[in-house]
Amino acid sequence: LLAVCLSATGCSSKTEEYPSKPIELVIPWSAGGGTDVAGRLYASYLEKELGTTINVVNNDAGNGWVNWLGCYEAEPDGYNLYTTNFPAFFSCYDPEMNHTQRWDDFAYICNFCTDTNLLVTRKGFEINTVEKFLDYCLNNEDVVIAVTVTGGDDHIAYLKMLDAIPELADHTVPMHANSNLTQELLGGFVDFMICNVGNLATLGDNVEPICVFSAERDALAPDIPTFNEECAALGYEGVDVNGATNRGLIMPKDVPADIQKKIVDAFVNGMNDPQCKQDFLNNQMGWNCISGDEYIELIKSEDEFYQSTIMPLLGW
Repeated sequence: LLAVCLSATGCSSKTEEYPSKPIELVIPWSAGGGTDVAGRLYASYLEKELGTTINVVNNDAGNGWVNWLGCYEAEPDGYNLYTTNFPAFFSCYDPEMNHTQRWDDFAYICNFCTDTNLLVTRKGFEINTVEKFLDYCLNNEDVVIAVTVTGGDDHIAYLKMLDAIPELADHTVPMHANSNLTQELLGGFVDFMICNVGNLATLGDNVEPICVFSAERDALAPDIPTFNEECAALGYEGVDVNGATNRGLIMPKDVPADIQKKIVDAFVNGMNDPQCKQDFLNNQMGWNCISGDEYIELIKSEDEFYQSTIMPLLGW
């Protein structure tokens, strides 16, 4: 609620005063990754809407949860914002992590990006189609398919692929940050990498896209076939492997409601700026602004799916 002043002068609400200093935006992944690129895109628009500096901080420790615990424990004053990725956030269910925090222990600002999963190999590697990929995996014991985070969106896409085609052997090498993953791929230490369509903006001509994991071709990469359509053409029946990451923004749950509203309104206004949409398009980012009850319902449905379908695949 807004503060009420009984005197004629010298009074302003907390909302009117906010923000009175720079805001810190923590991105729990390394610089140059998809979340980092998208975060820096919208940060400039958030600065314009709120009239203050947004200091972007990258911290890629702990599969995101070092930072999300930081959000949980941060001062609830609106000066500490954190990007979050679903389904990577649901690694909180990993019994080895011993986290008690769940999605409803945070306040949600807005989803800003939905980024489809993508299978790539290094440029010049002859195994560059789904048919060649499947044949290579089924006939070689030393195949290495790299993913960024255990329990993250690309790892889940990989597990769904194994579930759809059980003959595929488990050769995954989980790694922590996308930048490390790229170095391993380009250096020939891993054969394939599952990442996101948005990563193509920075990977450029260094990689050869093989397929996307979605029901239909991604509008940002329409020339890349889907895993499903390629498998159907090869005679595999019932293959339906879909995967993506939903990137959003959270803050401590107890930030005052009026400040929360100001942040959400500023974020939504900035995201809906036509130039912001164009910036996302230019960087092959799947602009997807969802806020309020619709965002909460999205997270609820993802949580239910993760617990019912993904956790059994992970052995949790």
